[in-house]
Amino acid sequence: MQISRDVIASIRLAHVFFNAVAVILFLVQAMTGIGNRKRRLAGGDVLQGRVRLHRRMGPVLVLMTVAGFCGGLILVCIDRNNIIEYPVHLFFGTMLTVFTATAMATGYNISGMDDSLRDIHFSVGRTIVAICVVQVMLGAIVLSGIV
Repeated sequence: MQISRDVIASIRLAHVFFNAVAVILFLVQAMTGIGNRKRRLAGGDVLQGRVRLHRRMGPVLVLMTVAGFCGGLILVCIDRNNIIEYPVHLFFGTMLTVFTATAMATGYNISGMDDSLRDIHFSVGRTIVAICVVQVMLGAIVLSGIV
């Protein structure tokens, strides 16, 4: 069964928009987490609403990452019949999925004033934001047809 190029273009556009929303939400998540961390380290009042927002958005972002990753795999399989057509984009998508799961796992285990897990969670979060930036650039390269 052959899928028309118009349908593939529409799926590609949906992949781009879905993942753009995910990246924006990752940036919101990062800013919320950094703000929470700064207030906690400064000894100020921790805003429970912001902590709750950060905790609730985490699992949503993990699901969005997995959905975006699977959507990209399906798109490449349909369009190119080769799952490793874009190996660097695939690698960073895989790393993004692994790191978001790691951030969620460390986040669930943070309790009380245990700074070691908070530091790991913070480092993983920074890595996620960096991977998002690289992934957006790689996606733009793939879309432009340079690769």
